[in-house]
Amino acid sequence: MVVFSKAEHEDAIKRIMTPRVPVVRKTRKRMRGWTEDEVKQLKKLYQKENTQSLADKLGRTLGSVHRKACNIGITQRLSIWSSEELTLLKEIYSNTNVMEISERMGRSVPAIRAKAFKLKVTRPHKSHTQSEK
Repeated sequence: MVVFSKAEHEDAIKRIMTPRVPVVRKTRKRMRGWTEDEVKQLKKLYQKENTQSLADKLGRTLGSVHRKACNIGITQRLSIWSSEELTLLKEIYSNTNVMEISERMGRSVPAIRAKAFKLKVTRPHKSHTQSEK
């Protein structure tokens, strides 16, 4: 025969009398199919637009957009820079905001910075004046 202390007995009674909370399990979200309109938009914009903004417009995840594009055989444009783009970048990089250049050229900010670095194009450094020190 097992003997329980009064505290152990009270704990056991509490456990028995306390209703159990059901365990809520996360269910996997059901993937929805692509509509014809979504596929048309994807084909039209995939090579021209930032993939994340396209995913946001379509209400899809970034991975979903990449997978669908791959499945239907479309790729993003090659990032070959034309001689006109290179000339423009060399001319405006030193005195124009990188975000403005990015919007104007239709390229990402990291792409602009990387190409400028490869071309050895620099921006003027801000000099420190006595009042800033």
